[in-house]
Amino acid sequence: MTRALATVAVVLLLVLAGCSSFSGGTPTSEATPTPEPEPVSTPTPTTETATTEPTATATRSADDPYADPASDVLGWEDGYWYDEQIDVDQSDGLTDAELAAYVGRAKARVEQLRRQEFTRDVRIEVLTREAFAERERERSLEGPEDPEYNRWNNQVWEALFVVDEDADISRAFDSLGETLILGQYFRGEDALLVVSDDPERPVVDNETLVHELVHALQDQQYNLSAPQYDPQTQDAQLARNGLTEGEAEYVTTRYVELCGTEWDCVTTPASNRPTPDYSQLNLGVVLVVVQPYGDGTAYVHSLVERGGWDAVDAAHADVPRSTERIMHRRADDEIRPLSVPDTARNGWERYDVADVADEGADTAGEASIYVMFWYQGYRYGNEVIDRSTVLPPDAGRYDTYNFTSAPSQGWGNDKIVPYKNGEEDGYVWLSTWDTERDAREFHDAYLRVLEGHGAEQLADSTWVIEDGGFADAFYVVRDGRRVVVVNGPTVDDLGDISADAR
Repeated sequence: MTRALATVAVVLLLVLAGCSSFSGGTPTSEATPTPEPEPVSTPTPTTETATTEPTATATRSADDPYADPASDVLGWEDGYWYDEQIDVDQSDGLTDAELAAYVGRAKARVEQLRRQEFTRDVRIEVLTREAFAERERERSLEGPEDPEYNRWNNQVWEALFVVDEDADISRAFDSLGETLILGQYFRGEDALLVVSDDPERPVVDNETLVHELVHALQDQQYNLSAPQYDPQTQDAQLARNGLTEGEAEYVTTRYVELCGTEWDCVTTPASNRPTPDYSQLNLGVVLVVVQPYGDGTAYVHSLVERGGWDAVDAAHADVPRSTERIMHRRADDEIRPLSVPDTARNGWERYDVADVADEGADTAGEASIYVMFWYQGYRYGNEVIDRSTVLPPDAGRYDTYNFTSAPSQGWGNDKIVPYKNGEEDGYVWLSTWDTERDAREFHDAYLRVLEGHGAEQLADSTWVIEDGGFADAFYVVRDGRRVVVVNGPTVDDLGDISADAR
């Protein structure tokens, strides 16, 4: 759980505003823009948006309103009330005493906004960016090395035309973390890490602190290590993040709105912001991972508006399993089950790797399919969809981006099943759509993706890309509301990978 991509979402917005490809330059990164505070009547949620408090709010003395309560209550943590003024100035970094006060009051404010109680301490650790990157490399080495999984995952992202055959999706994610992380909560450890240039006199971004403390609260209230928070497909993982990251961003947005109106807040020096080298980042991957922060915030806002924090609690009990649910508030039980028969022959076989869904498959989902079409224009100059709509002119404070387009809407379900044969790779991608029109729009847009990479049509349903990072053969056919894509190194391989292409 990281604040990284919440910040990425803001600087990415500045990049996307021009909707142009990089030409080797690195955009300048400003401090994260803070929304203009809107007038609010009270920092305490109304009865329509607050659940029954698990711990009573103390009756505070008029003579000494900041006196410690007799027992732990909402809005008070580590000796600080949520509305208490603290003497903290981080223009020259934070002392240990300032950091303790800063974190204690922030926890109290998270409690007050979220109407839930911290039940355990949260440990704060500060690292430089270099030390954080080194720790991330060490943590990745601690786990079992699984080159088969990496190869399998590369096929999923290649199917989306975001990561080509010469790239590595794991490196794309490493670059994201090493370049852009500002804070991270480690589930199950009650530990929060923040990145600062000087750990001895750290600077801690205000919004980062609040965002990560919400994750700590979620972990204490719901147990983020529970199985429902560990889905196996890309779409379900993004949907889970739509809830967890969306809730953290929603609370952080409410916090920002109260700063300067009802609350005194600690100023974060602009120098603490990273200046990313965008030439090292894959913006398609970034946009996929950013999606939960925008759509998820709006999703959580809709839950609170409709049913208060009880509705958010209910969502944690039934964690969303599709980005479609996050984007369109559509019930997951409408997802149609989907199976891809294994008809491979002549040495072609599915991957046998752990921690993936049945049939060795992944599910891209509506959000990732949208990014596939968007990225073609951004990276390759192939305008499959209107990229400018990713930044809607009527965006509200809870919904920064628009991830909808005609060829990605109407998603019913999909499965990407990678195959291998020695050193060769291929895949079958089956998708189903709500209507035949939806399927036709996806099918036609997908063919425009192939054409953008120079594909030559050899038969009614067969195309070949001769060179480049996606050089392969493709079989693409629509049958009613179903679209089948088969990919392989050569046309002959297509029939060996799937009976659909024979």
